[in-house]
Amino acid sequence: MTSMLLRRIALWLVMLVTALPLSAAEPALVLEKTITLHGVGGRIDHMAFDRDPRNGLAVVGYGSGGLALIDPASRAKIADINLPAHPEGFQIDPATGHAYVNIPDARLIAVVDLDARRLVATWPLREARANFPMALDPSLSLIASVFRSPPMLLLLDPASGAEHELLQTCGDADDVFFDARRARIYVSCGAGEIAVLEHTNARWGVLTAIQTASGARTSLFVPELDRLFVADRAGLLGSEAAIRVYRPAS
Repeated sequence: MTSMLLRRIALWLVMLVTALPLSAAEPALVLEKTITLHGVGGRIDHMAFDRDPRNGLAVVGYGSGGLALIDPASRAKIADINLPAHPEGFQIDPATGHAYVNIPDARLIAVVDLDARRLVATWPLREARANFPMALDPSLSLIASVFRSPPMLLLLDPASGAEHELLQTCGDADDVFFDARRARIYVSCGAGEIAVLEHTNARWGVLTAIQTASGARTSLFVPELDRLFVADRAGLLGSEAAIRVYRPAS
């Protein structure tokens, strides 16, 4: 078989696959690419996508309990906002200027008014411990806060803190994201999976679990690219760190 014929067959197969509708059996996330990170050791703990913040300031959680407001132009800290304990995941609502902050050591979510530069509310959490990752979808008026002990996902109203639903999820969660286009939530977990939840029939429920690798808990969903990036840590036996690139199936 000539190389020209092989190329034609390959081109025909690509065109056929891309033209076909997604199968009902296709997983909720399709691994599209794995990018090896040569020479990167240890655990990958954070990924971020740069955006222009609402008021032009950078917000940083730090230390024994606080948010620092940083002016990128002057490279100076312009304010500190005290919190009850060390902050973990937090989200900012651009419409209200409120920051919602997971504070696992105090077992609560703090609400901070960034314009007034003060703490305005605290919402105690009684269901579980270790609320690390958080996501916010203003269009749905929902906050997702994920616990590690036991592994649960709590949905709350950002206006009142009222609890809507409490759902089981994967273990050792480190990141969570809303996929507004598909009415889904992605939770990446060090237990070696991505939990995919979906909103159907006026309720949220677990759609599927996508297997990844042990320790692959740091992730980033970029709606503009319609891709979920998941970080694989370097292995003790010599495997290299990598970034998995997932395409959500519609």
